[in-house]
Amino acid sequence: MAAGNDDLMEVDPVIDNATTIVNADLKKVMVQDYEMITLSWSNPTPWDTEREYPEETLETKIDELAGQVENMETAIFNLHVPPYDTQIDQAPKLSDRLVPSTDEAIPAGSKAVLAAINKYQPMLGLHGHIHESRGIQKIGRTLCINPGSEYSEGILRGVIVILKKNKIKASKEQIQEISQVVKQHHAKQNKDQILKRFDQCKMEFSHLKADLSEEELLALAKPIIERKK
Repeated sequence: MAAGNDDLMEVDPVIDNATTIVNADLKKVMVQDYEMITLSWSNPTPWDTEREYPEETLETKIDELAGQVENMETAIFNLHVPPYDTQIDQAPKLSDRLVPSTDEAIPAGSKAVLAAINKYQPMLGLHGHIHESRGIQKIGRTLCINPGSEYSEGILRGVIVILKKNKIKASKEQIQEISQVVKQHHAKQNKDQILKRFDQCKMEFSHLKADLSEEELLALAKPIIERKK
C-alpha cells in the first residue's frame, strides 16, 4: 500500500506500523517474483496538495528507484501519477476560478513518468491520480493502467491484474468491465471522438490478449455511437 498525493504525511507512520500491509512508497518491494517500485508523489497540481514534486525531482526519484530493479522485463512501476498526454491522464480543463469543464479534457499527467516508462520499459505501470481517466494504454512493451474513481458517487475503483509466466492476462469479463470507460467518461463527446476512442480501446484490449471478437466489441460500443447519431 502507498499514499497518494492528497494524503497527509501523518498517514505514513500508520501504514508503517500496520501488521497486515507493507508501506511500499519510495522503495522496491517484491510482489511474489516481481519487483515493484512505488512513488506516491505527483507533479504540481492547481490544488497544491501535500505530496508534489517538480518534474525534474520526480525524474530523479524515479531513476533512483529504477536503479534498484534487477529485471525490467518483469518489473512493476507503481507510480501514482500517470504518464503525460495518454488515454489515462485526461482531466477536465479548469477555468481561471478552478471550475472543471464538463466537455473539455486536457492532459494532466507527468512528463517525468512518461519519460521513465519509455526509458525503462517495465512490464506493468500502475497509476491513479486522474480520477476521470479510467483506462489502459500500451507504451512500448509496458501496459499502463489507471482504474479511475468516481468521488461524486462515492465510488473508489480498482483493477485486478493477473500476472502469469511474465505475462499480463485478463478475462473476457474484466475486459468488458474496463470497456465501460467508453460509456462512462466519453458520452458527451461527438461521434468522431467516440469512434476514435473506440478504436483506441480495441487496440488496448488486443494487448491484453482477450478473447473478445470484433462483433462483441462493436456491441459494447453501439449504444454510445447510436446515442450520438
